[in-house]
Amino acid sequence: MLWPALGYTMLLAGTAGLATAMAMHRHPVWPLALGAALFLISDLILAVGLFRGSFPFRSESVWLTYGPGQMLIVASTWLVDRFRKQ
Repeated sequence: MLWPALGYTMLLAGTAGLATAMAMHRHPVWPLALGAALFLISDLILAVGLFRGSFPFRSESVWLTYGPGQMLIVASTWLVDRFRKQ
């Protein structure tokens, strides 16, 4: 389980890092960076629950980071499309 988890962690961290770099370079994609960070946090909460045991409000914490994270990722595509048309 170590190697697949490590690969997935590196993929998520790389994606969040790339989104942050893009946001610093082009301001219209700041929702992408924030969404990627929230998605990464939701997966970290899931991993902690899986490997360290459950904790209070774990499910709620996952949904409160996952849902807005996905929404911001989708919103960033709309913002970039709108920015290109200007």
